[in-house]
Amino acid sequence: MSQISCANPSTLPSAVLRLSLLGTLGLAVVALGNTGCEDKAIGRPCDVLVKDAGTAQGVSNVQALECPSRICIKPIVQQNAQSYPSDPPTGALCSAPCSQDSDCDGTIGTPCSASDKADPNAPCHRDDKCKTSFVCAIPFVKGAVCCQKLCVCRDFLAPSGLPTPIACQSGGAATCSD
Repeated sequence: MSQISCANPSTLPSAVLRLSLLGTLGLAVVALGNTGCEDKAIGRPCDVLVKDAGTAQGVSNVQALECPSRICIKPIVQQNAQSYPSDPPTGALCSAPCSQDSDCDGTIGTPCSASDKADPNAPCHRDDKCKTSFVCAIPFVKGAVCCQKLCVCRDFLAPSGLPTPIACQSGGAATCSD
């Protein structure tokens, strides 16, 4: 009787199983890679739904559909804010919760040079995006985002930055109400 060598029946399913596991692992890596660098759209112009919010009035909209985080803010313009003599040309911008400045990489617009600041027709004045950069700070002590760390455009801040408000220190956030 002649012996015919046949393939081991367990070899084929084992190879298919390895290939399918490898394919699944590859898809998982791609899926996780895509979620790790989510675009928070920090710095995208948005609408705070308030017509006339002056320099001394900070406003927020926590239902802004144009922002992935749903948070749109226009903070109070601090005295000596980035050398703008009055309200900076920056408008309300999408923000997001943060824990440190590096969480706040965002879209910036056309920066104003020293000569641009004197010319109201310069490109930087027609661009309402943040001209400088973003920091993680607490811009509000009342409302829906009371004592929450959010990404804030430096255009609104004095060179010294935005200190943590007294109302938000030592458990003060527990007093926040809408």
